[in-house]
Amino acid sequence: MNLSTRTGLLDSIRSRRRFDRQRKPGDAPGALVFEGIQLVDETRIEVLDYGPDHFTRKSVDGLKTCPDYLDLPNPTWWHITGLHDIDMISEAGERFGIPELFLEDILNTGGRPKYEAHEDDVFIRIKVLEEKEGGGELDLQQLSIYLTEGSLITFCETDTRVFDPIYRRLKNGKGRLRNRGLDYLLWALLDTVIDHALASLHLLEQNLIEVDELIQDDHSAVSAADLYALKHEIVSMQHFVRPNREIIHALRQSSSDLVSDDLIPFLDDLRDHSMSLFDECAALREYAAGIREYLLAELNQRMNNVMKVLTCISTIFLPLTFLAGVYGMNFDHMPELAWSWAYPALWMVFLGVGGFLVVLFRRKRWL
Repeated sequence: MNLSTRTGLLDSIRSRRRFDRQRKPGDAPGALVFEGIQLVDETRIEVLDYGPDHFTRKSVDGLKTCPDYLDLPNPTWWHITGLHDIDMISEAGERFGIPELFLEDILNTGGRPKYEAHEDDVFIRIKVLEEKEGGGELDLQQLSIYLTEGSLITFCETDTRVFDPIYRRLKNGKGRLRNRGLDYLLWALLDTVIDHALASLHLLEQNLIEVDELIQDDHSAVSAADLYALKHEIVSMQHFVRPNREIIHALRQSSSDLVSDDLIPFLDDLRDHSMSLFDECAALREYAAGIREYLLAELNQRMNNVMKVLTCISTIFLPLTFLAGVYGMNFDHMPELAWSWAYPALWMVFLGVGGFLVVLFRRKRWL
């Protein structure tokens, strides 16, 4: 089917699962092993230093080569792209005091979203869904966020356009982003992740509506495999967005000093969006299940109609077969065989019986 029903989400999920597992059963907790697929050639680091009156964004080769940025008095956002370079990730962990268990979670790209907070740090691992450039297809990757005093560090598997609006807001200096602390930046990152998930869900919804319209016009226009793939994409998306509610709720209830009370109204709004996202996923899943049941019912109805026609045809020929069988027997004493009109009379009986049954079946609307 040449339709936009395939968003590529399943392909993105499967591709991230096709890797040789490096971690062995019984390995020590906190052992740094990259569990995923290398999606970029080299690990890149960007540092974004901002305040009410300034904003700078630069790329650096490594944390050891940029001492001028390591002790900035202003809020600093470190964005790391590419997780395959374990030495670079380990260096970031040493510099910012990221616990080894958090680094292990960062390197495990197939892990479940999670939230953990202490007095001096906050760690969040979440799935990012975004529409690829050109539209029509979705991509999935893992985003890890570590918030500590004075710095916020994000870890992505590959390049993403999800954060482009935040870059523009920081550059333009409009709104609250430059004037608030890193906890507000953390909220902004989560907010744009939820917004892109809503956009991805809208794409799935449009594809599902397209399938529904096609089935109404022609049942054979959509195969069961296409419908199953679309439903699988919705189920997968629901699986990825379900933990978002728990993460945002836990962040709102956090007692960490890094999350100010002024952020609570924004987190409440974000929690509502996350709950709406999950509810819409559940509704869309039921919609897909309803379309599947309708398609199966229509296929069964068509099969029943075919079987009914074949049964009627068999019933019409059944008495004719009986008469032909009777007069096809080789007995010497059959009076009708000596009659000159026997053959035409038998044909009249055939046509009369068959015609009567056809009229009867049509009146009962079986044919």
